[in-house]
Amino acid sequence: MTFNEILDRDVPTIREHARSWARQGIVAPIEIFYKHEAIAGQSTATTHDMTDEGWKPAGVTIPCNVPYDAYWSFLRDRLSRVPIFA
Repeated sequence: MTFNEILDRDVPTIREHARSWARQGIVAPIEIFYKHEAIAGQSTATTHDMTDEGWKPAGVTIPCNVPYDAYWSFLRDRLSRVPIFA
């Protein structure tokens, strides 16, 4: 699996979760986590700890002002050094 294929698979899920949170009135940055060949996002306003499930913080957060349709390129530009393939 390539980096772009990972983004193609996982960014739509992150985007839909962000939209769902916004519909619930939860408007906060989205913190990105990674595992081997996978990424996920979690609203910073929630209390769920993704690290309990083996996810590692990527050190990347999507600000609230990034349009949903820009998530893919935003993450492509910022996750290139995250060890997703390790």
